[in-house]
Amino acid sequence: MGAGQSKIKVENQETYTNSNGNEVRACTEVSSSKDTIGNLGLGAMYRINDALSLRGEASAIHNFDNNWWEGLALAGLEVVLGCHLSPTVAVPPNAEPEVVTAPPVVLIEQDVDSDGDGVPDSIDECPGTPMNVVVDERGCPVPVDITDELKMELRVFFDNDKSAIKDQYKTEISKVAEKMREYPNSSARIEGHASKTGPSARYNQRLSEARAVAVKSMLTNEFGVAPNRLSTVGYGYDRPIAPNDTEEGRAMNRRVYAIITGDKTMTVEQTKDMVIQ
Repeated sequence: MGAGQSKIKVENQETYTNSNGNEVRACTEVSSSKDTIGNLGLGAMYRINDALSLRGEASAIHNFDNNWWEGLALAGLEVVLGCHLSPTVAVPPNAEPEVVTAPPVVLIEQDVDSDGDGVPDSIDECPGTPMNVVVDERGCPVPVDITDELKMELRVFFDNDKSAIKDQYKTEISKVAEKMREYPNSSARIEGHASKTGPSARYNQRLSEARAVAVKSMLTNEFGVAPNRLSTVGYGYDRPIAPNDTEEGRAMNRRVYAIITGDKTMTVEQTKDMVIQ
């Protein structure tokens, strides 16, 4: 059942100019209507089986203001698609329900691998191994030898006709000594050079040798590097790195150039992302 009311009013809007010359808008009602409506409906459904049902409906609508009726009738067949619930089977009052004995559940205890290295905890002799480390059948890290090579250069510049090492280069020489202690089998080749000045080529040859010996002596006497790991050679002015006709060029040629080479072997734990050559 239901009821309702609607009111409709139609207006006409006009615009005109008054005596003052202003535009004025006026609304005039053209028509209006009121509808009071009530409705009544009735329906029924009959179930044939789980999938089919009959359905019927009838409804009536009445307008009290305009005194008119409107009716509607509907009949249909409902079909249920998809699966249906199975009917419940009643157990006879005196029948005892059948007891089905389930097979026993056997729990199998599995050995876990706590650190994820692929070796079960029961035989893992090195628990807590990091994930990226390669392990053997006992679960222990696999050691691998890695060779680390050293190649280092040293440059020391001297004043004209001098073989004394200036204080500003002592820090660099100490770094060379520190690396040579870190790489016990390393060695250094120390080359002395001179600019093309002085009384003779022989004088410059000796000066270049003295400069190389000065660097070797500092490494040996002040920093404890074994002398047999150091070799010296003087080239005089035969191997310039800059022109000798300018003061700047001659200052570059008054030098010691040392090459430090060596290697050391370290034993580390092999990781899965390590490339072994």
